[in-house]
Amino acid sequence: MKTAKKLRVLRWGILLAVLVGMMFSATYINAQEKVTLTVWGTVTEPEIFWGDLYEKFEEEHPGVKVRNYGFMSENFVQMFIPAHTGGEQIDVLLLNGQDARYFAESGVLMDLTGKVDYIEERLVPFAKDVYKFNQRQYAVSVGGASTSGFYYNKKYFKEIGADTPKTYDELATIGGKLKGIGVPPITHMGKVIYMWPMWFFDTYGQTSGNESVRKTILALTGEIKFTHPESIEAMSAIGQFAKDDLFIRGVNAFDRQASLSVFMNGQAAMHYGGSWEINSFRQGGSEEFNKNVDVFIFPKLKPEYTPQPCGGAGMAAGVYSEIDPAREQLAFDFIEYASRDENVKRFAEVQNEVMTTNVGVPGSNDPLAVKMKKETLPNTEVFLDWIWPPEINKAFQQSIQGVVGGRMTAKEAMEFIQEEFDKLVVRGYKFMG
Repeated sequence: MKTAKKLRVLRWGILLAVLVGMMFSATYINAQEKVTLTVWGTVTEPEIFWGDLYEKFEEEHPGVKVRNYGFMSENFVQMFIPAHTGGEQIDVLLLNGQDARYFAESGVLMDLTGKVDYIEERLVPFAKDVYKFNQRQYAVSVGGASTSGFYYNKKYFKEIGADTPKTYDELATIGGKLKGIGVPPITHMGKVIYMWPMWFFDTYGQTSGNESVRKTILALTGEIKFTHPESIEAMSAIGQFAKDDLFIRGVNAFDRQASLSVFMNGQAAMHYGGSWEINSFRQGGSEEFNKNVDVFIFPKLKPEYTPQPCGGAGMAAGVYSEIDPAREQLAFDFIEYASRDENVKRFAEVQNEVMTTNVGVPGSNDPLAVKMKKETLPNTEVFLDWIWPPEINKAFQQSIQGVVGGRMTAKEAMEFIQEEFDKLVVRGYKFMG
């Protein structure tokens, strides 16, 4: 009996020792393992900024490692979808504003309503609302607010005795004089099909009577057609640039780097683009170029029109709807962290943003940025491709490139876009207000 009792005690002792050992081992292993938080988003220069941002977040959260998956804006969706459907770990999303509505409509973004109330005090009004769909908050606007304009080389304008153009006719006249001295008037990254719709945002802003957003929503709800005369006029205005030979020869073959290089090297007099290009000019342009580069607002298509530049308000920082609940709070923490004034301030400094998403961060004091803040920003309206569904965005990209290349008329382009929209409606598309 005593022997049996001793054996039972021994067995329980051994079992207890094993259990304690297992618990100790598990605790030790967990202490050594890092929790990985993945951030999927668009690449934004300079990369060192993002490395510093992630490192400081890791310091605030011992045991956490941020893993970045960054892609160019124009390639992001096609790179993201396989990861989404393949079940890869996705936690935080830093999206181009163009993709935010689509991701919300598709159920990829988590509804953050009630979870990010700090934005009420932290963000400027436009930035607070830009990622609110159906009165629900799906992302936090983080970073810089942008506008757009025509950058130009003052040296060439001085050589031909030209002031900055106020109307399209004046711009066309300047273009003729520039060609007379052997300088192509306008360069653009035409190969980057993603960038062509910006031209329509500006032209439609004028032809719509500065109501481009409201009328775009009317088109997406079926109350007006994309073939409305104002839309055709806006598309035709882009084609007129090509008809008047204002674009550099082979414009549709120029990628971003090629277009910027041509402009900064003095091989074209003008470059149409966003305020985000200022940093590229300052870093890549010569001293002479940076002394001569200036900017003017998109000219009036007609004397009675009012220019309406296009722009946006920060990246969309959101949470993946299928995130592991164990990392959910960590993702919320990262979004709050990224949107803090000190981080947005650093973003503005490295990007030379005209202004920022945050009330407490004034933005860049670069002379070009200051000028754009004064002259182009006040009447800036949000990029229309932040409202269009992806299929319509793609239709606009292809159509504008076709119109500029002389393969389509403006009327044919808008008819094609309306046809694509009609197909969407048949498949069940409904606009998410």
